[in-house]
Amino acid sequence: MTNRTKLLLPALFAAGIGIEAQAAEIPTNTAQMQAMDKITGRVSVINVPVNAEVKFGSFSVLVRDCRTRSPEETPENFAFVDVADTVNGNEQVNIFKGWMLSSSPALNAIEHPVYDVWLLKCIDTDISGVQTLTPDELAAIHERMAEAGISNAGAYVRKMALNGYILHIDLAPVKELISLQRRCSNNLNQVAIHAHTYGVYPEEIDGLKRDYEKLWDEVSKVLIELSALVAK
Repeated sequence: MTNRTKLLLPALFAAGIGIEAQAAEIPTNTAQMQAMDKITGRVSVINVPVNAEVKFGSFSVLVRDCRTRSPEETPENFAFVDVADTVNGNEQVNIFKGWMLSSSPALNAIEHPVYDVWLLKCIDTDISGVQTLTPDELAAIHERMAEAGISNAGAYVRKMALNGYILHIDLAPVKELISLQRRCSNNLNQVAIHAHTYGVYPEEIDGLKRDYEKLWDEVSKVLIELSALVAK
């Protein structure tokens, strides 16, 4: 056997192991998780379908992917989990986003004073009565979340359910209006003082007219944009 063949065999063997290990990961539709209330000591087993949200206490748990290994492999389960905590009554804050391993729950644990959630296993269950999202629908929601400036899926869903829509408004024109209004007010005060002392000069009146015309132009732009937004 040549040296080249001796070098190729281990490489091919390693590549074969890698392909086999990758193929051994089996996608499932549900993550079976264990949730605990640290205050009361209550422990619950919750099933979270992939691309669906389940509540536990103040937690909103969303599983995006859940995979297990074939029986002949070393037992392991992997789940990509997004956890949000409800604070101040209705505001949701993302406190965890990442992979969980059933064999090592402390490797990537959730840090929270009251609740804890970790992965038990990935399973296939009957989710016919659960409303889940397709990958395209989930991608569309992420795009809308980015447009609205919201990074947490639970907060986005809650906002949409309560308000029906989310407005993400560029306030730069409004800030410009405020600046122009202050400038016009200052100029008007100066003209009033000057007129009271020395009388009115035409060039000062012309300057005020120009300022107010510019102010009205900016107001008109904002009103047009608001009208277009309401029309949608």
